Amino acid sequence: KAVPGAAPKSNKYDYLAAAKTSNGNGSWFYFLQNDPLGKPDGWYQYDKSNAEETEELFGEYVASNKSPRLSTRLVHSETSGFTYRVDLQALVQTNTQSGTSRPIGRTTTGRAPLNKKPSQAMPTPQLCTPGSVQATPLKVVVARGNTKKSAPTAVRSLSAPMSVAAGAVDSAASCALQSGSTFDIYEVMLNQTNLHANANKFYKISLVETGSGVHLFTKWGRVGEAGATQEVGPMDSEKAVKEFEKKFKAKTGNNWEDRDDFQPKKGKYTIVEMEKDADAVEAMSSCASAISGSSSSRKTKVLPCTLDTKTKALVDLIFDADMFKTAMTAMNLDPNKLPLGALSKAQIERGFDALEKLEEEIDGRANHNTLMELTSEAEDKGAT
Repeated sequence: KAVPGAAPKSNKYDYLAAAKTSNGNGSWFYFLQNDPLGKPDGWYQYDKSNAEETEELFGEYVASNKSPRLSTRLVHSETSGFTYRVDLQALVQTNTQSGTSRPIGRTTTGRAPLNKKPSQAMPTPQLCTPGSVQATPLKVVVARGNTKKSAPTAVRSLSAPMSVAAGAVDSAASCALQSGSTFDIYEVMLNQTNLHANANKFYKISLVETGSGVHLFTKWGRVGEAGATQEVGPMDSEKAVKEFEKKFKAKTGNNWEDRDDFQPKKGKYTIVEMEKDADAVEAMSSCASAISGSSSSRKTKVLPCTLDTKTKALVDLIFDADMFKTAMTAMNLDPNKLPLGALSKAQIERGFDALEKLEEEIDGRANHNTLMELTSEAEDKGAT
C-alpha cells in the first residue's frame, strides 16, 4: 500500500496526499534581523497566499508522520518575486537565489511567536554551511602551460580552500554540495546573446568537491533570473573533468584546453571572464549598491526649477536615482547584485572595445543586421 512520505517503488502506488491533521488555521511568520532596508528586527507575517500555501504543505507534512521526504518544500512569493526553500522541520526559510536563511514560526493564535530570540529556539540547520565538510584531496587533471589542443596534461592535487569570490559553491546548489568547494580552474560562466531571438542567456559550469567525490554542477537561464540547475555525481575526478570538458564543448563549440584561444561560434555560448579577487568583487558590489541606492540620503541644495511642469517631471524621471532600483525590483532582479557576478577588468575592457566597434558602425550607417550582431556581441562581452 502507499505509505505517506515513503520513496516510490516499482510497480507500486505512489503517495499523493493524506488527510491533513493540521486544522489549517495556523499563521506563519518569518524573523527579520539586520535588514539591509532598515526594518526593525522582529517577526513579520507571511502574506495571505503564502501563508495558506505553507499551511497546506505543513498539513501534508504532519499527515505523513513528519516524513523527511516532505519536510522541505518550495514556496514562491508573488510579492517579492523570490522562491524560498522552506524547512518545516527546522523552521527555516532560505532564499533560493541569494542563499539568505531566516527562522520562521507558526502559531494558532494569529499573533507572532513569543520567543524574541529565534536563533536559540529554532537554530538554522548546519546542512548548508559551506566548508563544513573537509574533503580529502582529489587528483584533478590540469592542462600544463599554454593551453593548446595538443598540450600534455599533468595530474596534481587540488585541496587548498577557495576564496569566497572564486570558490564558493553556488547558492542554488543543494545542501549536499554547499558543504564542498569549487576550483577556479574548473569553473566557468558562459553567456549567449541574440537580439534577433530576444535571447540573453547564461550557463554556469563548475566542479564541486565534497567528501563523497566530485560533482558536476550546472546552472542556466535568462540573465538576471534564478535559472535552473542540475547536479551529476559523485564521481571520481577523472570522470568529472571529462564531463566538465564535454559540457563546455557542447555549449561553446570549443575544446576546454583551447580556452585561451577561444573562438566564438555562431549559436553557441561565449566565455565571460569573472573577477576572482575578493576585494575587487566587494568594490564592484558596492558600486552596484550605490547606483541602485535611494537618493534620500543625499540632500543637496539647488536653485528653484524654472522648467514647465511636464518637462520638469520628465527630467526628474530620467535622473531619478530610485528609478533603477524600482525597475530592477519589478523584474524580480536584485539591484544590489550584478546579473552574472563581478566581471574581470579584462572582460570589461573587451566590452568597451565591442561598444567602440558598434559606435563606428553606427557613425558609418551600417545596416540593421550588422548593428544587431554587434549589439549582441557587446552584450556577450558584458558591455551592458
